[in-house]
Amino acid sequence: MTQRGSEGRTGRLRRWLRPGIGIKRWLLLMFFGLTILAAAGAMLIRILFREVPADSVAGQLFELISFNFLPDPLRPLVVIGIGVGVFLYGREILAFFRPDFVEEGLAAMRILAVATANSVIFALAPTYMKYRGENRTTLVVVMAAAAILLVLLWVLVPRLAATGAAISYAVTTCGMYWAFAQLAHRDLLELASHQINV
Repeated sequence: MTQRGSEGRTGRLRRWLRPGIGIKRWLLLMFFGLTILAAAGAMLIRILFREVPADSVAGQLFELISFNFLPDPLRPLVVIGIGVGVFLYGREILAFFRPDFVEEGLAAMRILAVATANSVIFALAPTYMKYRGENRTTLVVVMAAAAILLVLLWVLVPRLAATGAAISYAVTTCGMYWAFAQLAHRDLLELASHQINV
């Protein structure tokens, strides 16, 4: 991309973020709404997993979607295998949907595959934190990740388009789940040392 084209995008972005036009309020409101929607979805899934009988159609669907039918150590390997498949056959997958999107979307798709595999591998860490009643810590980590995501989007999207958005998402998602994994690990070590001392 030429220097002039990059400045044009940045200029357009600055115009949208100018004080007084009201777009920032809507972006913040939209982000807040998406966060609440994601939290509500997580709570709904947790309730459904508990309440839906395993032998029902919904229970079997949950079993299939979450790879719950596989042994615990095998689940992350399956997700990693799917991610590797996206890496290896990403061009063909994108061409199936829209051939002219392949060159622009391939890097973004590969980055998102890595981020998704990471989040699936560490997905139990935030659930554990919520189970232990660490709601404030969980909220702080999620809000920090959201703020970092907004900054990265603002910096990277004008320069890198879809790839910039994918990088922003991957960095914040991987960082957030890594932070949850570290906090959960620390809590488990404290719990284990407390049980040994008792």
